[in-house]
Amino acid sequence: GTRYPEINRNISRYLRKNDEFPDFKDILEIISETNEQAGLHMSEEHVSRMTREVFEEVGVKLKKRRIEDFESTFGCHLTDDIDVDEANDPAAMDPDLSEKLANNQKLAVKRLDEVSLILRSFLKS
Repeated sequence: GTRYPEINRNISRYLRKNDEFPDFKDILEIISETNEQAGLHMSEEHVSRMTREVFEEVGVKLKKRRIEDFESTFGCHLTDDIDVDEANDPAAMDPDLSEKLANNQKLAVKRLDEVSLILRSFLKS
């Protein structure tokens, strides 16, 4: 977060209302509007620098949260007590299922990497 509670509150409010990953422009608008409305008197350079820092922090936190959500929902409490090994693993018995699961895992990793790459490209600009 920033040292400005008003900015932190408005960014948190935006993130709760929107499921989409915010882009740099969204964060810039929130910080600029809050700067004006709350009379924070930050220079344009300060707003720009803070936008980069906040955008990076939000991106890292959202990626971490998505990974944690994926890991926590990957399993199911209904199957926690089932002992699955190679002998009774449905994917081991069904090559199509095994292939589909492997492809889904690759796709999930690829998409998380794409989000990370997008974040890095915004930070460099």
